[in-house]
Amino acid sequence: MEAVDLRCRPSTARFVLRHPAQGEATYPGVHFDLRRPGATPMITDEGDDQGQRYFDRRRIDLGGGSEPGGLRIAATVDAQSCDWAIRAAYRDASGTRGEVVLRDGDEPFHAEGLPAAPEQFYLAQVAPYRLTPCHEPAYAEDRLCRLFLRGA
Repeated sequence: MEAVDLRCRPSTARFVLRHPAQGEATYPGVHFDLRRPGATPMITDEGDDQGQRYFDRRRIDLGGGSEPGGLRIAATVDAQSCDWAIRAAYRDASGTRGEVVLRDGDEPFHAEGLPAAPEQFYLAQVAPYRLTPCHEPAYAEDRLCRLFLRGA
């Protein structure tokens, strides 16, 4: 697998709400770093192989009595808005090789990065639940606001 048909432009998002994860599915995940040409999937699951190229260490089996499953896909794009597809090579049970381009139905996948300077940036916190308006000057020095808004 590799990222193809990548088309990026500066992010036009004006409002950002950063919300902490609220649980995860138990199926495997991969990450594409779209900032690099020809990005290939990297393992995101906990374990010794996290961060390694997915197909150097794992494979995906379909059919033949295999349990159905999913693959969680994430992408990094910096301060951009990117459309992309995935080219996947395969080999079927008879040994025939082929290639397919995967999209979100008829549309490309879409990854939206955090804009360089959003007009509004809220950070949701769970316990106690509250929204912190990081874009307001009174919160400029808030530790979590600096971490998520400016990468400081």
